[in-house]
Amino acid sequence: LFTTGCYGFVFAGIKQAAAVGIALIGVMYALKKKWVPYAVCIAIATLIHPYSLMYLIVPFMQFKPCGKKTIMLLTVAVLGGFFLRPLIGTVVNITSMMGEEYTVESFTQEGVNIFRVLVCNVPTVLAFMYRKQLFTDSTNEENLMVNLAMINGAIMFVGLFGTANYFARLANYFLIFQSISLPWILKKIGGKNRQILTALMIIGYLGYFYYANMIAIPFDQDFARISVAEYFAQMGR
Repeated sequence: LFTTGCYGFVFAGIKQAAAVGIALIGVMYALKKKWVPYAVCIAIATLIHPYSLMYLIVPFMQFKPCGKKTIMLLTVAVLGGFFLRPLIGTVVNITSMMGEEYTVESFTQEGVNIFRVLVCNVPTVLAFMYRKQLFTDSTNEENLMVNLAMINGAIMFVGLFGTANYFARLANYFLIFQSISLPWILKKIGGKNRQILTALMIIGYLGYFYYANMIAIPFDQDFARISVAEYFAQMGR
């Protein structure tokens, strides 16, 4: 259920998904410290969608999570959320430079659903709870996956205070790292705690899945589409 979010995102934003896919190839090169192919991949991804520029942070995100750098990162996210409205003009200017047209009014709309924010921050919470167990001997690759998952949760938090459409779309560029880091976290925790957490997550994600598809946005509403035959019939009118 958790990984379904990544799968469903592809249908909602094909161009964005293509850009993310190419940027992820760049991440593989970055982990091998092959910076030229990495830069080329990010440049190509940016041609498809400018938000891919966010992947330029990858070389700087291989530090061990839950240290001073993580605290600074999360502090910036919290302050960014609470001070979003005074900074809306600056945010609009930045998005315009990246090729997106947003207005001040678009950033004063309803924020991201609180349940979505909580779900996206599960890896962050678990990382802090079990930080000694997880990161004592963690590799750069593992550190990077968790840090980028935290970026996803941090952006979602900022989205609580602004337009859901923009910040959720921005956060989705790092959504895949949630699905990568969470299984690793559970595997490394191990023992009885792993079993309890897995059971709680299954219950929680089932509840979230039901809420998202039956209450917030009814499932049949998204799939109320005409058939191929009906489409061609309308074209012939």
